[in-house]
Amino acid sequence: MRQDDDGARAAGDGGRSRHALRRCDRRLPRRSRRRGHRRLSGCCRGDRRDPDDVAGRPRSVGARRAGIRGFAAPLSCRSGGCAGVNARDIWAVVPIKDTAQAKQRLKDAVPAELKPRLALAMAEDVLSALAAAPGLTGMAVVTLDAAASELARRYGARLITAGALDGQTGAVRAAARELAREGRTAMLTIPGDVPLVTPDEIRELIAAHDRTPDFVITPAHDGRGSNAVLCAPPELVPLQFGDDSFVPHLAAARRAGVEPKIVRLAGIGLDIDNPRDLAAFLKIPSRTRTRALLRDAGIDGP
Repeated sequence: MRQDDDGARAAGDGGRSRHALRRCDRRLPRRSRRRGHRRLSGCCRGDRRDPDDVAGRPRSVGARRAGIRGFAAPLSCRSGGCAGVNARDIWAVVPIKDTAQAKQRLKDAVPAELKPRLALAMAEDVLSALAAAPGLTGMAVVTLDAAASELARRYGARLITAGALDGQTGAVRAAARELAREGRTAMLTIPGDVPLVTPDEIRELIAAHDRTPDFVITPAHDGRGSNAVLCAPPELVPLQFGDDSFVPHLAAARRAGVEPKIVRLAGIGLDIDNPRDLAAFLKIPSRTRTRALLRDAGIDGP
């Protein structure tokens, strides 16, 4: 979702789902034994990185699940913004636009009547990966779309409506303000159209975050857009999404006094915006909801 919608009218106040995940506001004893915790091993392999890029290092994280809403048990949330994994309070933010108007840039590659279902299938692939990824306190979906709101509730995500009509930039900034007001320590934003994202990729992004302030970014596959950004604190950098936002985001982080960390990830890097993106997606075998929907519609690759 690299193309932003500048000039859209503002939405109302942010709301919360009744299924919103509980806040991570409980201090844990320094040496407490927490059931359900395990150390994860391994990381995404085979990604080529620039010299500046950060290799993800898995750390000890909670692994308790809660069905379809299953997040890893959140780590202790300590006030004061100290660095390190034991102080993390990371919320994932996924903006989802009006599905009735979604994916117009795909043009004739996807029939008009299929595009709303495609948008929802991609969003569910993203929410499913986030729900299975360890290290997140919770997730929020910024939307006013009824179908997207119902999908968010199914995955235990809180709903934020403020900024939902202001494009990706407005939606993410509104969520960042809300999280900052609540004293959350970090925000990870990811678009709803990267269906190849995996829990391991989310884990690698989170593993790269080891201090506050911090800025971690995954570029789009073409090196132009910004497909995932982790900001600690949430409003550290004024995010501005678009087709060529990656390099400006690096510069904005440096202006904020933080050296950005680049984590290149194949799944997150492939957002489906145009026919070329769709063709690239169809060349990659996957068991995603998105691939199943396209296959059932007679749109399939090799």
